[in-house]
Amino acid sequence: EHLAASLKRLSFENKHHLNALKLEKLKIALENKTLEFLRFKKTLLEKISTQTLTSPFLQTKTERLNRLENALKLAHANLKLPQFGALVSKNHQAVELEVLKAGDKIELSNEKARASAEILSVDRV
Repeated sequence: EHLAASLKRLSFENKHHLNALKLEKLKIALENKTLEFLRFKKTLLEKISTQTLTSPFLQTKTERLNRLENALKLAHANLKLPQFGALVSKNHQAVELEVLKAGDKIELSNEKARASAEILSVDRV
C-alpha cells in the first residue's frame, strides 16, 4: 500500500515537473516572440518617422501594431499566473511543503477547487 502511494506521488510529481517545464518553455518562447515583435515595431516606427503620419495606411498599421502589442502584454501577464499547482495550507495558514510532517492535516486549494488531505510521508530532496 505504501509502495502504491509512493508510486502515485512520484507519478504526480513527474507530471507536475513536466508541466512546469512545458510552461517554462512557453514563457521563453513568448518572451522571444515579444522581443522579436518589439524590434519589428521599433524598426517600423523608425521608418514611419521618416514619412508623414497623415497617411491613412500608416495610421492603420500603427493602430494594428498597438493592438498586437497589447494582446502580447495580456498573454504574457496570463502566463505569469500559476497554471499548475495549488496553495497548501495548514490550520488556515499557507505553508511551505518543507515544514510538513507525516500526520499533518492540510488543505489544497486553487481558484477552482479545494481538497483536504493527511500527509502520509515526507521525503526530503
